Amino acid sequence: MKDTNKPTRASRSGGKLLYVLRRTPYHRVPKVAFLFLVRGDLPLRPLWEKFFAGHEGLYTIYVHADPSYTGSPPEDSVFYGRMIPSQACIPVRNFTTVHAFLAGSATSFVDSYGDGDCRARYDRYFAERTNITIEHWRKGAQWFEMDRALALEVVADEPYIQMFRGFCVGRWRCLTDEHYLPTLLSLLGWGPRNANRTLTYADWKRPQGMHPHTYDKAEVTEELVRRIREDGGNRCFYNGARNGICNLFARKFAPDTLESLLRLAPKVGLWVT
Repeated sequence: MKDTNKPTRASRSGGKLLYVLRRTPYHRVPKVAFLFLVRGDLPLRPLWEKFFAGHEGLYTIYVHADPSYTGSPPEDSVFYGRMIPSQACIPVRNFTTVHAFLAGSATSFVDSYGDGDCRARYDRYFAERTNITIEHWRKGAQWFEMDRALALEVVADEPYIQMFRGFCVGRWRCLTDEHYLPTLLSLLGWGPRNANRTLTYADWKRPQGMHPHTYDKAEVTEELVRRIREDGGNRCFYNGARNGICNLFARKFAPDTLESLLRLAPKVGLWVT
């Protein structure tokens, strides 16, 4: 099976969709497909290039960029011809760990919950026009990882995504990138096949308006990476057992963090120099 069955639609959330190529008619090493949703150029591109270096054949990169973007990375970049990755997100584990974790997982990783302010955002419009009741309504982080089976379900959907697009545009209480995917999984009954958490860390203890804290270069330290890796402790499950890995990625990092991140990365094992 060629690597052409890929998602052809995704909400422009600034997040990233990852899915794993698993079932093929012959043996092959599983690939992890990285789909990045972006607006324009990427200050942290060199960091991701180092992350992917030496692992050719184990990943595929897809980019959903803003139609107005006309730039391009250098020809020797792994992103050449595919635009660029997430503007403020970084890996906090090396590629080998990320690949093994995603390729070996029995679940997808989509954050989905129905309590708190989630229900307050529900609108009767959905019940009047579809089968989306308040019991189905969900909210979650826009950064998610899914296997191929779920990715194909998302790509196949037309009625629900069109309804969200038609109703939610311009309504701050109905954000498509926060509600569509978690609600779709609820409708599909995907619960047992979803870990119900994101693998992308964000610092909401120090929010900046409606966004998580953005780290600057002075904050990029080994201690920061350690804290992100250890966030969650032993509360995270992987294939039915407690696992110490809660986060594979993290956000948000300002453009001026690039040089600090490049110097720090070998020290924290993001790659071997």
